[in-house]
Amino acid sequence: MTPSYAPDLALFEDLHSSVVRFTAGEVRHRVIVPRRDEALFTAIGSARLVVSTVDDVLPASFVSVAAVTDMVRRLSRVSAIGKIQQLDLTRPWLPVRGWIVQQVVKIAIAAESTASVVLLADSDLTFVSTVAADDFLRDGVVRLYSRATGVHAGMADHLDWHRSARRLLGLDETVTPPLPDHICGLVAWDPRLVRSMVDHIAAVGGRHWIRCVTAERHVSEFILYGTYVAELADTRDRSFLSDDPRCLSHWSTDTLMESDGLAFASAARPSDIAVQIQSTSCTTPETRRYLTESVIARLAR
Repeated sequence: MTPSYAPDLALFEDLHSSVVRFTAGEVRHRVIVPRRDEALFTAIGSARLVVSTVDDVLPASFVSVAAVTDMVRRLSRVSAIGKIQQLDLTRPWLPVRGWIVQQVVKIAIAAESTASVVLLADSDLTFVSTVAADDFLRDGVVRLYSRATGVHAGMADHLDWHRSARRLLGLDETVTPPLPDHICGLVAWDPRLVRSMVDHIAAVGGRHWIRCVTAERHVSEFILYGTYVAELADTRDRSFLSDDPRCLSHWSTDTLMESDGLAFASAARPSDIAVQIQSTSCTTPETRRYLTESVIARLAR
């Protein structure tokens, strides 16, 4: 599953091509996009692609204000205004930023899935090796990515995400690092646990879970799900933990060049099945493909 939008179309097309290349024919790739971008993604014309819109997911009281905020941003040159994407007419303040909307739609689509495993992959990821649901299942339990001491005192955003997750889940909001990190480039979720998580959030908040989540200023869907599984799920459901991201990631905004190919590919591990190069790194599509194919060649040896 991938949230995307028009500016990332080229990246997404490479991702989807890799899904077709490295997964079985029955696997479906779900993309969630703004309504205005639906036709662009539908035009990809793949039988294995399912295109949904953000409007399909959010409650009817949510209205998109993206066109308005984009216009105001261009006229006023205030970049922060462009982050506002939705208003909930039942609670107009605070407006909902695009970052939060993106996380809500991931959770909502995963909750309605009938698959045994949902993989969450952003548009700047590409698969480089064969991948199947069984790679993330052990005795029927879906793997939870968890780096036990990955969050330290200097990671302010992560600490905020842990606090909001605990608040949404009705847990003690006190956080004392080090804390587990559940964020990586390629994340597996169990749809059954996502459904139980959103039911729990609604019970704690006394309203629709989407309204609970969008009322938060700082949310990480990965920390939220990870905290739920680690602290509230059945013991068996948290019996498969791993700190192997299975994804070679370039998180930096530094632009990669083809000359970085050898060093980049050399960093790939045998367990890696994907490559992620931050879209904000401004690495060209041609260089991305070159680096990705370099990793594929190395893993095939």
